[in-house]
Amino acid sequence: MQFHLYCGEGKGKTTAALGQALRSWGHGWRVLFVQFLKDAEAQSGEVVAARMLGRNWRLLRASLPCPVLRRPGPRDREKLRRATLKLLEDALREARVGRYDAVVFDEVLAAWKLGLLTVAQVRNAHRELSSCGTKLFVATGRWAPKSLVALADLVTEMVNVKHPFDKGQRASDGIDY
Repeated sequence: MQFHLYCGEGKGKTTAALGQALRSWGHGWRVLFVQFLKDAEAQSGEVVAARMLGRNWRLLRASLPCPVLRRPGPRDREKLRRATLKLLEDALREARVGRYDAVVFDEVLAAWKLGLLTVAQVRNAHRELSSCGTKLFVATGRWAPKSLVALADLVTEMVNVKHPFDKGQRASDGIDY
C-alpha cells in the first residue's frame, strides 16, 4: 500500500487529496473519503459531488457536537474527541467491509494536532488499512508528525506564499469549501 501525506500551511491539501481520489475512482477503484473536523451537517462542494459519484465513492463525516475552530472548552473538547474517535472507528469498519482501494483521511493530521487523536491511532489505522487490501492511503492536515513523515511513501508540503485570507477575505463556496 502507498501512503501519501499532504501537509503544510498552504491551501490545497484537501484539493490534492480529492484530485488523487478522483483519479483512483476514474480507474474503477472504490474510494472512501473521510473528513475529520468537518461537520456532517455542513454543506460543501465535495458533499454534493460525492452524491453524484455513485456507489464506488463514499464520503464519511462526523456529527460534531460543537465548532472545532472556536477553541472549545474541556467538556466540548472531550465531546469532539469522542466524535472523532467514533469517526475513525466507523471509517476502519467501513474500509474492512467495503474493501476500498483508496482511503483518504482528510484533516486527520489537524485532529492529531488538536489532541483529538493520537499518532499511534493514525499509525494503527495505516496498518489496518494495509492489511485489508487498501492500495492507497492519503492523510491531510497542516501539521505532520515526524513519525508519519518517515512512514509515508510520498510527502507533499503546501507552502502559503499568498492567500486572500491574508487580506481578511472570508472563505468562498466553490473555492474554499
